Amino acid sequence: ALKILQHDSVKVIQVGDTLRVIIPADKLFNPGSTLIRADGYQVLNHVNWFLERYGDVPLTVYAFSDKVFDDEYAKKITSAQAKRVVGYFWKKGHPFYHLFAIGMGNQFL
Repeated sequence: ALKILQHDSVKVIQVGDTLRVIIPADKLFNPGSTLIRADGYQVLNHVNWFLERYGDVPLTVYAFSDKVFDDEYAKKITSAQAKRVVGYFWKKGHPFYHLFAIGMGNQFL
């Protein structure tokens, strides 16, 4: 499973009980877009397959932008992108009360 994710440029990092799955935005979205590309769904399918082994656990999607956009627009775009990815996971059967979307704009964790 991890080899497939690595092929998709997805990183998985475990810190204690927290699992971070890092998907580069350019694997899912065209620059400035909030629509998931067709090939982005394949990446999300691989991530979903990986996450299914953990059951119904809370899933927070953080979306980030580089400094291409001003802060206000970057916040708007990343919020919409995070919500779009959460919508994907909801449609795949993850309970809505375990799904959270946070657009970080130009700020990184």
